[in-house]
Amino acid sequence: MRKGTCLICLLLLAGLLTGLLGGCAGRSPEPETESVPEGMYRVYYVRTDTPSLQAELYRPQAAAEDVTALAEELIDRLKEQPLSEQLASPVTEEIVVRGLSVENGIVTVLLGGSYNTLETVTELLFRAASVRTLCQIPDVSGVQFLLNGQPLTDARGNVIGVLTADSFAESHADRVTRERVASLVLYFADETGEYLVPVEQRVRYSGDFSLERAVMTQLLRGPSRADLQAPLPAGTELIGITTRDGVCYVDVSDAFTDDTLLADHVTIYSIVDSLTELGNVSKVQISVGGSTDISIGNQYPLSTLYERNLEFVKGE
Repeated sequence: MRKGTCLICLLLLAGLLTGLLGGCAGRSPEPETESVPEGMYRVYYVRTDTPSLQAELYRPQAAAEDVTALAEELIDRLKEQPLSEQLASPVTEEIVVRGLSVENGIVTVLLGGSYNTLETVTELLFRAASVRTLCQIPDVSGVQFLLNGQPLTDARGNVIGVLTADSFAESHADRVTRERVASLVLYFADETGEYLVPVEQRVRYSGDFSLERAVMTQLLRGPSRADLQAPLPAGTELIGITTRDGVCYVDVSDAFTDDTLLADHVTIYSIVDSLTELGNVSKVQISVGGSTDISIGNQYPLSTLYERNLEFVKGE
């Protein structure tokens, strides 16, 4: 039942954006093709001639082993004026970085100020510069942003969650801001809450979202058909999602453990079977608030890596 994922791309900001990672211009920016000397990091700034990112090399004073201190120093460096006059800091006056913390390889950046007033391109470039800079730290696997203590959301109100360097790996910023359309197979609960029903659905998602995030967003929204039910407890929010080595790690809010009329296997396998429709996901681990020391019912410990299982699909 695997489908071709990306069908068409719609360019939202045609002609405005060029390379997110431009070539070397001026005396200081570091070309992406060159290796980075030991102990140095690329710090990503915004080009002044076009809305794209370009790096300068920087040697921090903090030791690589002190991840929090190193992350703080790199963020502070992002705020400063780069050496090249052709570059500018991605941290504009509307952006207030109040601090950061590091836990389990995830850097949480605390934001304030008038962040919600940023133009789309400026906001994307800030996130891309921050994530690509911080994810060079050996023990950092991802970055998430909190705005005034709440998870950062996109224009549609969806929680952005944890971002990795791969989230901004495409070579052009216009690809980051494209809206895409994909054909997904999503598993919703039937009217009894005991079985899953596969639904092929075309969804739109922004280019800085992964398909995994698009899948979870649709499951949380629920089906459009009146004879089906949302497979996840009401109030559940997606905190973060990332895929490594074929395993998709899904972190959701506490509401995921709330009692519902749905069978436990429906809740678990709606996520697992929907995500494993994607060609890059073979197993799924679900956590609640970062913890896997939880069970859904008596049979489904979240410490387990769950594989595709169509046993509970209606008609299978």
